[in-house]
Amino acid sequence: MASLPVRIDAPCKINLHLGVHVGTDASGYHRVDTVMAATSLVDTVTVEPAAELAVECIPPADFPQQSNTAYKAAVALAAAYDRAPLVRIVIEKRIPVAAGLGGPSTDAAAVIKALCGLWDIDL
Repeated sequence: MASLPVRIDAPCKINLHLGVHVGTDASGYHRVDTVMAATSLVDTVTVEPAAELAVECIPPADFPQQSNTAYKAAVALAAAYDRAPLVRIVIEKRIPVAAGLGGPSTDAAAVIKALCGLWDIDL
């Protein structure tokens, strides 16, 4: 079990290379190759037990918490392990929104890592 609250830095990434292959698969997707690097710019994600699932962004986000990838990650991991997602997630945003730096996905990954620590799930 992790000590409470669990605080994780979630680094942004930059694409050093993005190659899109010709043609698509049966689903209509192109195959891509990418090389990414993490940077020192991070969001800080804090997760702790709570009476209900809640996500708070600092500064505040202008969309419903249920559409936040961190919220969706908590719900999905809880469902996969037959648990109730009774946690409060606070995301201190430093990665610019919609800048192509992977902020939402790195925040979701940090939530999964934090919940694994809280719930004693082997990463």
